[in-house]
Amino acid sequence: AAAVSENGKWAIINREFEFLTDYIYEAVATDEIGFCSESSRIFVKQTDGWHLLNTDGEAVTSAVYEDARPFSREGVAAVCQDGVWGYLNEAGEPVIACQYEDAGTFQEGLAPVKRNGMWGYINMENEMVIEPVFEEARPFCEAGTAPVKDENWFLIHLYALDSR
Repeated sequence: AAAVSENGKWAIINREFEFLTDYIYEAVATDEIGFCSESSRIFVKQTDGWHLLNTDGEAVTSAVYEDARPFSREGVAAVCQDGVWGYLNEAGEPVIACQYEDAGTFQEGLAPVKRNGMWGYINMENEMVIEPVFEEARPFCEAGTAPVKDENWFLIHLYALDSR
């Protein structure tokens, strides 16, 4: 499924460009390159908040969120409730309770999260594997690097290079 907009409203279409919904949404959660889902779930914004839909345009759960990020290939998405962020699975069930000031997308098994004003990285077990010492942080890419900001932007590497 994909998201399309017209006159400031959004709709969901399928791969055959058939409309699954009308132009009824205020926004659709998309990633940095414009995809609304790496899985079979989409977050849409209505007047009361963010709702989780399947790729048929049907509600997955009745829960409403203050904010949401799109699902990653790893099958989880960041959501905000009561001003704090956590993660859901595709069934709409919490997998990491809302507890962070902000949260990014899981990629390569890690996600950037903000705690006490600084960014670090957690794994799927909610273990802080890279301590929150960065002013800003982005998700890891498939190459195993992630942009982070201290005084300047630089890349951190998830994998050590083979020196052979």
